[in-house]
Amino acid sequence: MILLVGVAYYLSNPTKIFEVYDKFETDQHNAVIKQRFELTKNVNAELLKMREDMKASRIFIQEFHNGKENLSSMPFLYYSMKFEVLDDKTESVYTDFQGLSTNRYKFMSYLYENQSFAVDTKAFKIIDSELYNILSAQDIHYSMYSMIYDLNGIPIAFIGVH
Repeated sequence: MILLVGVAYYLSNPTKIFEVYDKFETDQHNAVIKQRFELTKNVNAELLKMREDMKASRIFIQEFHNGKENLSSMPFLYYSMKFEVLDDKTESVYTDFQGLSTNRYKFMSYLYENQSFAVDTKAFKIIDSELYNILSAQDIHYSMYSMIYDLNGIPIAFIGVH
């Protein structure tokens, strides 16, 4: 009986359904924002420890994200730098690595196939001559990269160390 009264109330007040749904969506959105801020704080702290332990000049994480689809519904895949921790002498490249197509640099295919690799910057020229030029200009001598996977084995990001 109580259920019937509740259904009748919502049917006679359809805007109430939308209000309840809107509040639910807002609460979910707010929880995700809070989660992202906590994640950012924790990841940056861990990356700082890793950078110091490895005596690296830069450590970063770039996350994959969806773009639009082509006409056959194949998604375009992009990546953006979401975390970058630097030593005092290294210049940030954070803004240079936003919304890049996975086709932009050849090393992405190499990383996908090998899951991880470490390479002297001179040898990097064989993998990706364009990115080699960028690394050389920044006086980077050694690089390490590794894919990060979700629980289903799908690549969601990669970590890099210079």
